This record gives sequence, structure tokens and C-alpha cells, in this order.
Amino acid sequence: MFQSSVPKFIIFRVRCTFDIQLMSATQALSIMTMNFRSSKLLPRRRYQFDASLNERARGSAVISCTGPPVDYHSIPTTVGMAPPTRSQLLDTSTRFIHAYNAWTTESILSVRSPRCIHRTLPASRGRRPKTNDEFRQFIEPLLPVYRGFRLSFVNDDSDSDSDNSETVVDVEKRKVVLHLKSHADTDAGPYENEYYFVLSMNEAGDLVDEVVEYLDSGYTDAFMRRLEKCQDEA
Repeated sequence: MFQSSVPKFIIFRVRCTFDIQLMSATQALSIMTMNFRSSKLLPRRRYQFDASLNERARGSAVISCTGPPVDYHSIPTTVGMAPPTRSQLLDTSTRFIHAYNAWTTESILSVRSPRCIHRTLPASRGRRPKTNDEFRQFIEPLLPVYRGFRLSFVNDDSDSDSDNSETVVDVEKRKVVLHLKSHADTDAGPYENEYYFVLSMNEAGDLVDEVVEYLDSGYTDAFMRRLEKCQDEA
């Protein structure tokens, strides 16, 4: 908080809670001190830190910081985690494919973060972005229609769902691009489509924050006409 009695300095308090099994409050304070002092937002400024530490089953640190006036909105107040590795991002993308191949609503949503958004392109198809709840409502009626639905890599004749040798990974942006094909049995015959999925991961790299799905719209439209005709004749 700001105190009017100290016009040339800022005084604010940051409360952070840490799992004591992973990090003591003393260690957390040390890390936050280094983060503040090394921040590019605070060049050539010196800050003093005081803390009252409580190390019980969970540890907490209350940090008071004083220093020259700055824009407090730009000051980092959390301990940053290490960015996910390429291997971690690939592992999450593999889990994404396995989740589809289990072909249940629960499995498909299990690898998505609570805030995940699913976008289907091209935009000409007119499908608006879907939250997890909206995607659940969309996918559930399709489960019995597309029986044995399975995703695999386009470049793999064995229909493997784990060969990611040609997968594109942007570690810095936490994005993975997958080129996949699908197979399923339907009343209108085999369903075999082609996709590009662009997956954006969360900060930990273990869940998907955004799914951008590009599909073969020409094949999809033609197949849907066949499927609707088959259902009408049934």
C-alpha cells in the first residue's frame, strides 16, 4: 500500500504463498529479491527488502519494499517458473492425440486447461470459438456417429499417434503444430479427414490453452452431405 507520509518513496507489500515441500519462504524471498533487482523495468534503482517469514506446513512471505518512485503496475509480484522444454511440449501434444483416440468427452477435455478455447478454421465455415463447456456440447452428439475415431500423423503409414518427428515446436511461444489425419467408421462409410492443429500450451506446458483446428473443408462438406442423406434414408 502507499503511505502519504513518504512522498518520495513507494512502500508496498506483496504476499505470496509457497508450498513448503518445494520451497521455503526464505528461498522464495531470495528469488523474489533477485527478480526485483534484475528487472529491466527498474534500471539503476536500489531497493531494500524486509520480510516476516512463517514456515509451517505452508510458508508465506510478506515483503515490504521501499525505493524511488516507479510505476507499481509494472513491477513483477510473482515468482516466475521455468519455461517448458521442447520435450514437455511434445509430450503434451502426444497426450492431446491420445485423448482424442480414447474418444470420450472426458478424455478429450482432460488435456485442456480450464480457460481453453477451441477455434475451427477456415473462418468461412462460420464456427465461433468454443469454451470447454461449449465444446463438450458440440462433441458429445458426435461420439456415437463417428465410431472408433482415431487421429494419427499424416506422414506415418502405420497410423501411429506417437511419431512426432515432423512436428513443429515453438518453445518460446509454447506452440506446437501437428499435421494429422483421422479415421472413423460411420453409417455413410469411412470418415477420413486431414487437419492441422496449432496447440498453445499454458505456462507449465502441461495443458492446452488454445486449440486452432484447420480441416479439409471440401472433404468435410461433401462427407456431411453423404452422412445426412444416409441418415434421412434410414
